[in-house]
Amino acid sequence: MKKGISMLVALLALLFVSCSTKDSVDNRDQFTGIYNATNSIYSQDSLHIYSQNTLQLLNKYILTITIPSDDSKEIILSNFAGDPITLDAVVSGSNFTIVQDTISGNIYSGTGTISKSTLSINFWIKSIQNDGYTNYIDSAVKN
Repeated sequence: MKKGISMLVALLALLFVSCSTKDSVDNRDQFTGIYNATNSIYSQDSLHIYSQNTLQLLNKYILTITIPSDDSKEIILSNFAGDPITLDAVVSGSNFTIVQDTISGNIYSGTGTISKSTLSINFWIKSIQNDGYTNYIDSAVKN
């Protein structure tokens, strides 16, 4: 009888561990890696350099995405847009939202999504000095 109860307790413990493992899928994992990215300007307002609905290739760059060591829902985007900056983004499923940040007089914000190994990022850079903003659309393929 004791052996039967011990076995039942062991099976219940195993069931509990296996269920909790399945529930702990981290959506951030699909984003991590090194990407070959293409930076394109979509539009510019106030500065009137490009007309709306015009997509112009600017440069190619390497984007690195990592997961911070804390227990957040964020990812870290390094070398963002080919600039030596790092931005945080909050992940929800296969999407992320860039946490608005001000770096060197520019405000960065935007969103992104991943499908298989292709990342699409739509983001804005707003200049504090001249109040103009630029909309970029980047695409990146994981190495």
